[in-house]
Amino acid sequence: MSQWTWNDAWILTATSFVHKRGGATLAEIISAADVIEHAIPTAGELSRAFSRLVDCGIVQVKNDRYLLARNRTRAVRKALEGRGGLFSNVDKCLKWLKKTGLEPLPSATFTVSDSDVLAAYVSYCAMLKKRK
Repeated sequence: MSQWTWNDAWILTATSFVHKRGGATLAEIISAADVIEHAIPTAGELSRAFSRLVDCGIVQVKNDRYLLARNRTRAVRKALEGRGGLFSNVDKCLKWLKKTGLEPLPSATFTVSDSDVLAAYVSYCAMLKKRK
């Protein structure tokens, strides 16, 4: 039996923060993950989390964009509401994942490559430079 991990919640929280109509890019998700944890997720961390989240129907990937599933968006956002600051959101999201009754599958149905992460990171850095 597999259980949800903090990493799954980190990636879901980051995805939720940048989710918009049409989905978010990997660069946007990496930027949100960096804001939350001051770290860039690795290709392995992203692959594991997205595989589990996609398999359970929480996240969808379409045309290289990441979307919260329509039937899950409101619940994820509600889980992130309430007391606590930015850094408590991952813990709140993990608590929600564990309460869903959904069991993450130990699969590798979705892969984010090292080159995908590098390209997204370069794009993220370019976004930061534009803001200065």
